Amino acid sequence: SMDRFLGVVAAFSTSNPKKILLVSVLIFMVFFPAVFLLKFSHNIVRYFPAGSQYRQDLNTIDTSMKGSITLELVLDTQRENGLHDPDILNRIESFSRHTELDRIEDVSVGKVFSITDILKEIHQALNENDQDYYRIPQEKALVAQELLLFENSGSDDLERLVDSQFQKARITVKTPWVDAVVCERFIDTIQHQLAEMFPESVSFHATGLMALLARAISAAIYSMTKSYLVAFIAITLLMFILIGKVKLGLVSMIPNLLPILTTMGIMGLLNIPLDINSLM
Repeated sequence: SMDRFLGVVAAFSTSNPKKILLVSVLIFMVFFPAVFLLKFSHNIVRYFPAGSQYRQDLNTIDTSMKGSITLELVLDTQRENGLHDPDILNRIESFSRHTELDRIEDVSVGKVFSITDILKEIHQALNENDQDYYRIPQEKALVAQELLLFENSGSDDLERLVDSQFQKARITVKTPWVDAVVCERFIDTIQHQLAEMFPESVSFHATGLMALLARAISAAIYSMTKSYLVAFIAITLLMFILIGKVKLGLVSMIPNLLPILTTMGIMGLLNIPLDINSLM
């Protein structure tokens, strides 16, 4: 039955070449321009209906807790007790407050937390909780004394924010759930801002869930796209070898590419992004 069906298809194709070519050209002309509307994206939240309990809970977390995903920035002063320097602390504070007020790559930062927030609370508590003292001390010795006093109080909060040598600091940036492709641009912008605000002696790198998503998803999409290009070249070369002529080999690639381009055009018109699932 399959042989008979294929025989009918072959007979129809060979007896109606002009009609098939005309329809194919029309389809190509309609859908190919929409290919350029395609965008790379990967947002698993969109797989769920807008009214689902999962998305409602996530929106609640984003609103109440100022973000459901974090970017962890590890800042290295390259010297022991470098975080006792008020200049470094002031720069961290300036970056934190500036980032909270800014909208970066269409991402609204909910909260930035670092050692400066702890230090300001310590300084205020040691000055009779006067709101005017909710700030960073501007003397290196005073910073060291207040941090030492806090360490000796038995709290382990500093262990989550700095290393034992006070050389490295952790800066947590909380944001609402965002597209993994947007994450990569967001991280690049944040790192560029850090490079401008800190001296060259200070180094930093991004880690945490957002950085993991950005690197993994971007690497997967790039790798898949690259593999398809390699497959296309390999199939074209095989066509040359099997058919024996370059011209006919190139012509044979048209019906191979047309369904793919048509599908991509339909996706572009329907605003369906190219993510890992649609690429596969």
